[in-house]
Amino acid sequence: MKKHLLSVLVLPTLALCMSTCFSCKSPSNLPSFTYKDLPKDSTLNKLWGDSISDIINNPTLIRAYRMYPDSMGKGLLIGNYAIKHPIGKLELTYASPLLFFLNDKSNFNLSEDIAKTPFMPTIAFEFQRQKENVFVVISFNGNQLVLIYNDKEIIRKQFQNPRYLLRLSVGLQPQDEYLNYMLNQQKSISK
Repeated sequence: MKKHLLSVLVLPTLALCMSTCFSCKSPSNLPSFTYKDLPKDSTLNKLWGDSISDIINNPTLIRAYRMYPDSMGKGLLIGNYAIKHPIGKLELTYASPLLFFLNDKSNFNLSEDIAKTPFMPTIAFEFQRQKENVFVVISFNGNQLVLIYNDKEIIRKQFQNPRYLLRLSVGLQPQDEYLNYMLNQQKSISK
């Protein structure tokens, strides 16, 4: 009788506990997070400025462009840099690593010293919010980026590790020989 009573009381209790545990791990009950949920670093507004930070962190549209490595290209310009061809629009989910990179001050050389290498643009990203645009033009030669706002180069910074930006760029342009070469160079350095 004790065994029967024990099984009548224990089994339903155990079943209830297990169903509760499984339901709490269900993907439908998990919260969603985006790059916007990361803690903001107040020094970034000093690095990029309030207006630039606001546009970069709250874009309504992000586009990518492949750039000519020198200013000799003809056609549309971003600042003084010629666009080789548009790559396309980026979904925020794809652009999240770029936004995360731009929002982490440890990725940048915060001193005013910049490597004395020619700025050869490779890829550019346009962040648009309403009618305002900020372009982030990246040169993997010297690991530099330039921010262009209102057709003026306003900030030039050197970044520490190009690997993340290279991986993002190769994902956008998988057949691009230069980007693949630069990414392979980074892989051989990190070995």
